[in-house]
Amino acid sequence: MIPEEIAATVLDPHAPDEAVSEACERAYAALAARVPFAAPKQLDCGLALSPMDAAHCLRDARRTAAFARALLHAIQSLQTPVEVVYAGTGPLAPFAWLVMPFVRDVRFTLIDIHESAVAAVRALLPHANAVCADAARYRHDRPIDIAITETMQRALAREPFVEIVRNLKPQLSARGVLIPERVSVELAAGESATTIFSIDAQSETNGATIAIARGVTPALQTRIVAGSGEVLEPYDSGLTHPEILWNLAPGTYGFRYETGPHPSIRSTPQ
Repeated sequence: MIPEEIAATVLDPHAPDEAVSEACERAYAALAARVPFAAPKQLDCGLALSPMDAAHCLRDARRTAAFARALLHAIQSLQTPVEVVYAGTGPLAPFAWLVMPFVRDVRFTLIDIHESAVAAVRALLPHANAVCADAARYRHDRPIDIAITETMQRALAREPFVEIVRNLKPQLSARGVLIPERVSVELAAGESATTIFSIDAQSETNGATIAIARGVTPALQTRIVAGSGEVLEPYDSGLTHPEILWNLAPGTYGFRYETGPHPSIRSTPQ
């Protein structure tokens, strides 16, 4: 198991970025030998990363810290017992073991689509409930108090984050919390930025008509409100690095997020 001091550093909102990054690197080095080899899986709702690629996400320190801190705060804000469902854990389930030393009376259900990743999680966290399943179709056996998933890439492309959230949020208890609290994708074009898609536990917005002027290079940028004041702005993480739309000519376009095997923001000339 990872030394508690590493988890404490990552979870400390006052820790310097350099210290958090070093802690994540130390954790990854300690766990890398547990990572199994398996190919990515193409699902009807998006791409499930390979266990190796999923494990590498631990090294995105700002992202790891934001999600783990939001989870710890959410657990501590609820009266125990607390039912946590963590979807798309990869083989290392970092948000689970980061918070476990600091919480009590919490039932963790850890879900991944790769059997080898689930086996690795069971060996790492034998007291948690590890399940091999498609999180976009999974039905929990009781109301969920906290649903957490980080199954996304920039601009919410490729991975099935949206379908997983759509599946889990109706299963939240009356006091239920979704982590991240809100994710939005907007189009930045010159001085303006327009939200195309956003999703949270209560609502979802989708679609915008936007004019692209000559001389402007538009970009899709993602903003993630993880919770407890933890926000990932553009450039903070690999998840929020803007996607430049180099080939979009000047004109007016309708933009919309579309799900399916290859989820992404798509544009249509108007």
